[in-house]
Amino acid sequence: MALRWTGAALVGALAGLGLALWDQRLPAQHPTPRTVVAASDAAAPSPVALDAAGPSPAPDSAVVNAPAAQPAAPSAQATVVRAADPSEEVRAARLRVCASLSRPDGQRRWISPEDLVPRLGAVRGDDLLVLVNRSPRFALDPAWTPTDLVDLRDGSPGDSQSCLPPGRQCLRREAAVAFGRLTAALRSAGHRPYIHSAYRSYAAQCGVFRQWAYDRGQGFCEATHGSALAGHSQHQLGTTVDLFTVAWAEGGTVMRNGFACTAGGRWLAEHAWEHGFVLPYPLAVDARDPSRPCRPRAGVSVPSDPRTGYQDEPWHLRYVGVEAASRFHAHALAMEGTGREPTLEQWLREAQGVVGDVDLPTCDGCACGQCSTFDATAQGPCGADALVLSRDGSLRPSATPQLLSASARWTGGSLRVTATVHAPPGVVTQTPVGQAFARGETFEAARLEGGLAHGWPDLPGAWRLAVRPAGDGPWSWRWGLRSAAGASLQPVTAYLPATRGSQPVTLRCTPDVRPAEIEVALWRDGQPEGTLRVPVALDPPGATR
Repeated sequence: MALRWTGAALVGALAGLGLALWDQRLPAQHPTPRTVVAASDAAAPSPVALDAAGPSPAPDSAVVNAPAAQPAAPSAQATVVRAADPSEEVRAARLRVCASLSRPDGQRRWISPEDLVPRLGAVRGDDLLVLVNRSPRFALDPAWTPTDLVDLRDGSPGDSQSCLPPGRQCLRREAAVAFGRLTAALRSAGHRPYIHSAYRSYAAQCGVFRQWAYDRGQGFCEATHGSALAGHSQHQLGTTVDLFTVAWAEGGTVMRNGFACTAGGRWLAEHAWEHGFVLPYPLAVDARDPSRPCRPRAGVSVPSDPRTGYQDEPWHLRYVGVEAASRFHAHALAMEGTGREPTLEQWLREAQGVVGDVDLPTCDGCACGQCSTFDATAQGPCGADALVLSRDGSLRPSATPQLLSASARWTGGSLRVTATVHAPPGVVTQTPVGQAFARGETFEAARLEGGLAHGWPDLPGAWRLAVRPAGDGPWSWRWGLRSAAGASLQPVTAYLPATRGSQPVTLRCTPDVRPAEIEVALWRDGQPEGTLRVPVALDPPGATR
């Protein structure tokens, strides 16, 4: 059973942990985009009092006197609880909250109403381990708000209307008490905490995204990698806070690069889990500097991490409970250096039996071919070039592709296969896309840019091309039925919509021995279909391609 705090007890606990005073000495903050776009919604400016500084801890002499008991840990098998299927009248009212996003802008960027307010009923965020990401499948209900929000300054009750950062910073009760312990420990280590943003309602997040996309000129597509769409922000859960140090805040706008490598940033990465908080948006594994993992490799532009859809945010903390945070931390440590190090997203998916490493983000006209939608009319921002979901959030059954022809040539010590596949609308495929397999590599393990290995196990119902030397050996090489769009998802195992129509697909792999013939087939659910036996031609001596 989770601890229940009375108002007076909570005020005492928060005050004792150094959350009672505001720091008025800092210069006003002006949140602007990082040199490289910031990761996820935490990097966004607040729609209210944008330039105000956040609260800071009480003087260092404050006495830590919070109760020693720990909140009960949530179940690892969190259940996806959805709001009731809304009536048309209710849907219309909820759409009006973020109406601007449901209309095409000047660049034809917008969100289908079917995705903005799903008909199946969106996710409720009551469980501490609820999965919330960029997909329409795991979007929060616009009407959902925590019922136990409290002000981090004095423990007084709050709600979605009054808890507007930076004027009033709130978290759910259990998270607020745990946050008090975290900031007390942070201060004991010599770092004064600085809160930038805690709970944000659906309506507030809608305003935040509009500001990044339009008011500050960042552009809609760029903003989606630095600010969550309304309904997709972990801040709406009431368990998430953007936490910096006063020393960092005094150096300029807090949303600049480099916080992860400061003493305060390193402390959070090493100790936040001890208090029930995790960092959901780490630096992409293949972008890290091996000698200093808190920063990207020299000369590497930091893209969005395909495991999360956002760039890194070393200040974005989500409370999941001490027991769950401890298990996540231990699992992540055990997976370090394997190329399969999970973020919170992958850990929750595995624990809850959700297939694949990630879900494709909501279609908005920016990444067509790499997005998903509930809109089955093909009239959404990406038309038919999207992964269409059933009303319950599951994949629609795939249409059947056809392997029309194939040829093979041995050139430069490797095998080049060209296959022509016809994919009608609705064919579901998966990663990898266009992966070149070196000698000794297969679909189960191949090296990506940055030197880390990754594998792509079969996803249920997904079609791929498969190749093997003629005979009865394993089908060691498999590729998605997708053109270049989708290559950015190479480091993850994910569903994709196949490229529609008939087109040649060129693939490369390197068998240990040059085969005289190969077999090419379409592959689904562990079985080849439409197998073609193809002779392997040789390039003449001295030929270059």
